[in-house]
Amino acid sequence: MEGAVYRAIEGKTPQKSDFEPQKLRMPSSNFGNNECLACGLSVFEDLKEIETRIKRYRSWRGRRASRGVLTLECGDTLSTGSQKHLTWWVAIEDPQDLFEAV
Repeated sequence: MEGAVYRAIEGKTPQKSDFEPQKLRMPSSNFGNNECLACGLSVFEDLKEIETRIKRYRSWRGRRASRGVLTLECGDTLSTGSQKHLTWWVAIEDPQDLFEAV
């Protein structure tokens, strides 16, 4: 997938820690059949989708949306979950450099 995507970040600017997959953040967790997905990152193709989730999920409150443009070199993506949700398996060293807060 090439194009703009959105991701929730914790601070005013994207940091490397905002782009750590669940599998790295919680290595002892059992993800079962979802282990492959846990190695990727959630991104959204629509700004409204990420804003809705930031408001809806208590654990996401206080976060803000960031926007980045992915190219084929950035890694693989797969449509997972909702129509506008993608899992992105990052293939670049500093993904935070592609994103800026919106």
